[in-house]
Amino acid sequence: MTFVIQNQHGHFLGKNKEWTDGRDRRIVFRCQDKVDAINMVFELSSKDIELRAHYLECEVDDFGNPVVEASSVPLPMSGEEDAEELESSPDNPHISV
Repeated sequence: MTFVIQNQHGHFLGKNKEWTDGRDRRIVFRCQDKVDAINMVFELSSKDIELRAHYLECEVDDFGNPVVEASSVPLPMSGEEDAEELESSPDNPHISV
């Protein structure tokens, strides 16, 4: 058994501390100790008051990756992706052509 962290959108905390949809189980954060999982939820929630995270206990596959169901909710775009999309937008008034 292992513990993973899931948010209100069904996304999972990744090893890089960013949210992932869970399709690639290799990058999902996991810990063996329930207390560590509780502490991680507390730490994340104290940094983001809008976050509704909880820990889940789950099985692992033969490679030690958590067996989780991928979220059907799309991940929000990161700040870099937002900036790139804004720059490439033809309606952006800040870019002269």
